[in-house]
Amino acid sequence: MMNRKNKKLAIKTVEGILEFLYDTARLLPLPLETPHMWARRLRKYESGRVTYALNRLRDQGKVRITRVGNQKFIRLTELGQLQVLLLKSVQNLPKVWDKKWRVIIFDIPEQARSQRNQFRILLKRIGFVKLQASVFISPFPISKEVVEYLQIGGLINHIRILRVDQLDNETELLKKYCLKK
Repeated sequence: MMNRKNKKLAIKTVEGILEFLYDTARLLPLPLETPHMWARRLRKYESGRVTYALNRLRDQGKVRITRVGNQKFIRLTELGQLQVLLLKSVQNLPKVWDKKWRVIIFDIPEQARSQRNQFRILLKRIGFVKLQASVFISPFPISKEVVEYLQIGGLINHIRILRVDQLDNETELLKKYCLKK
């Protein structure tokens, strides 16, 4: 079983590879970029971890690996591109509060249990806290990447997003987010 430190390292490796592939696909066509410049970015990860992470990403459908002769070509799938967009949206949370709460209410069917669980994890990563089993709240706006993820994943029809000016008993939430009204 993987200990907590190794698990965090594995997650960082996977996230690093996804971002690397996303950035490479977007920027390599520029005339001044070379593959060697980008290869340096992956050197900070152990080769065994990179291989393991790539195989895991392939199994999850986030990358496609093809061989031509003795060369490997790795390409992000649409699901992998969405994952990168979500990673980037987590990094871009606003610093100033606009005095409005975002409430997400969802009723995702049991058949989509794994998507529902992934959605809960995503909400926590982007700063939402659980009010009830299917109700989350945050002072941060929801990024367009998150909305795009929900649309492509087919979850948007099971979700309601509210922007709330006033909330009863918000003192505890204000403390949690270190905010003042």
